[in-house]
Amino acid sequence: MRNKKGFEFSFGWLFALIIGAAILFLAIYGVVRLISTERGVQSAEIAKQLGVILIPAETGFGEGKTIPSIEFATETRIYNNCSTKGSFGEQLISVATSSSIGKKWTNPGEMISYQNKYLFSKGIIEGEKINVFSKPFYYPYKVGELLFLWSEKEEFCLITPPSEIENEIKDLGLKNINSTQEITNCKEKSKKICFYSFIPQCDVFVNLNEMSIKWKNGKISFYEGSLIYGAIFSDYEIYECQVQRLMKRTSELAYVYLGKSNILASRAGGCSQGLQTYLSEYAKNCVNVTNSHALRQNKFAKEDLEKMNNELEVCKLW
Repeated sequence: MRNKKGFEFSFGWLFALIIGAAILFLAIYGVVRLISTERGVQSAEIAKQLGVILIPAETGFGEGKTIPSIEFATETRIYNNCSTKGSFGEQLISVATSSSIGKKWTNPGEMISYQNKYLFSKGIIEGEKINVFSKPFYYPYKVGELLFLWSEKEEFCLITPPSEIENEIKDLGLKNINSTQEITNCKEKSKKICFYSFIPQCDVFVNLNEMSIKWKNGKISFYEGSLIYGAIFSDYEIYECQVQRLMKRTSELAYVYLGKSNILASRAGGCSQGLQTYLSEYAKNCVNVTNSHALRQNKFAKEDLEKMNNELEVCKLW
């Protein structure tokens, strides 16, 4: 006969093991959820801090400025989101961090909104180190500082770039950017940017004569001045959105200079009065643009304003 006490003893242990396993599972689940919540809070804080860290790159008075690489404690994703809603549009930044506990990547944290930042990059930048440099954008007056971001993992290969770009990249010490005369010299996984001539293997073709950008998806954008660097570091969607935002800001600044012209005209015997009609029309043309083609459409008006302002001897508006 079986030992009834032995059977009861075994069942008691089995029951205890089941209950213990359930408690352990709930405890682990709770810890993982807690960690996930903390990581979400941490991601939002990093996004806010990132906005502060980028400020030194925006405060230069030269033609180009770089800051030390931004280093994170763990592998991090920066989500570059852009919106054209509102008077100036929005630069939206969110962050996700990696971990060996739970899911490798958290969902992106809270999106932090900025109206005065213009980030050109891929939609998602991933790595422990992020490189940054800035260039001012004039159209014809200074509109804002353009920020270009890329990770330590990204490689860029410029095929026959113009000498001024090649020299500036060297002078600024920008990392992971190489120049060559032959596309066959580029690393296989590098982003290939071609100048002067189109090659099927190019990810981006910059037509310096037409001041246009042909993207891998076949779509065409236009550039002016420092926006040429957007062709190197940015995606099509981000680029087009940021250009629309810059045009909105260009329009608002035109009204600011129009106000300044009105004051000067009343105090300095009509000085700068000739610009007022041009500034008013310029502001109207720039405010409702829907794509970068506006850079070409407003190019002559921009050049006329620049010339007229430069001809003013004692009362330049900018």
